[in-house]
Amino acid sequence: MKLYDKLVKSLTKENVWLYILCMLLDKPLYGHVIAEELKQRYGFSTAKVTIYTTLYRLEREGLIMKRKEKVEKEKRSFYEITENGKETLDKCLRLIYDTWKKLGGESAHQV
Repeated sequence: MKLYDKLVKSLTKENVWLYILCMLLDKPLYGHVIAEELKQRYGFSTAKVTIYTTLYRLEREGLIMKRKEKVEKEKRSFYEITENGKETLDKCLRLIYDTWKKLGGESAHQV
């Protein structure tokens, strides 16, 4: 795997939890919709099992909470971001921004 490909994988699939937290800032969502939104909003997809494993981990760490709701005669588990999740996401986005600035930010070489 080339270095660029490794970076793309690291910034997307390996850190899908960041994208999920960003989506949950807008509104609570359930797993199937999260998988669809990932592709539509961010241009990549990952296995559904990865989504659900990530949701479980986020819930266990207190970054999201799950609530059951009936939708069209089916019970769905909706996930919403917690205050701790918002704080963690903010901290992570600041880290990414600070790293971007250290690497040259807007003044970085244009290709």
